[in-house]
Amino acid sequence: MKSEDWREQASCRGMDVSVFVPSTGKRGRPVANEYRRARIICASCKVKASCLDFALTSGFNEFGIFGGLSPKARKVLLRKRKVKA
Repeated sequence: MKSEDWREQASCRGMDVSVFVPSTGKRGRPVANEYRRARIICASCKVKASCLDFALTSGFNEFGIFGGLSPKARKVLLRKRKVKA
């Protein structure tokens, strides 16, 4: 699979990006509710790992859900990977 081909198979393909990126300025429960919907979509996605890898290697770690993980969860994962390296 080419590096970008995974996007063609993503469960979120064609969906409004606002499902995966919470409204600016929101914190706490509103963001958690928006992230919950995105995670449900990601849960059964067959290219979730490719999506997560894209986010981790491309620096998309400040906003939105990628590969089923929030920015905070991706930052934790990156720290764990650095410790192992």
